[in-house]
Amino acid sequence: MTERWTRDGVAFGVASALFEQSLQAKAVLARSEAGAGIGPSDLMGYIADPNHRRAAEVAAALKVDPKLCADFDHLMRRMARYSVPRLAAASSSGVAASRSAEGCRVTLRPSRADSRQVYVIIELDDLTAAPQALFVCAAERSHVRYPLPPPQDGTVQILTDEASDLVSALRDIDAEVFLR
Repeated sequence: MTERWTRDGVAFGVASALFEQSLQAKAVLARSEAGAGIGPSDLMGYIADPNHRRAAEVAAALKVDPKLCADFDHLMRRMARYSVPRLAAASSSGVAASRSAEGCRVTLRPSRADSRQVYVIIELDDLTAAPQALFVCAAERSHVRYPLPPPQDGTVQILTDEASDLVSALRDIDAEVFLR
């Protein structure tokens, strides 16, 4: 028996709704595909170990997987040795040169030798709790992770390009800085 298919029939409405749900599920799977295989231990390792073997995979997954990014934010807030919150918009022109929190201060200073380079200077009050990595977390799930050299007399210095992702992220007043 053959029935005529009409666009305004109940069956068409059900089929259309199922097709729409299928497309939405496919889009969700595509977004989280980059995060596939990234487990809690990988996320913890990424935060705790500056030389984590899957760092590039975890960083890529964090850009596209909102749940993984939320887990990262939660873990980072719990595991960070130092946490420097966003800067108040009223106190800045939108570009930060220095930020501080209890126990640490992060400052950007232009190099005198080369105007295309900037020193990132991290001053620590506690000389026994040296962080191994700097994380700068900005809006839209973007973040920069930078392994740190050991501090000298409570100060970590990094010389980097003016146009580097690290310098751009640190200048963003909406970014949060974590030292782990």
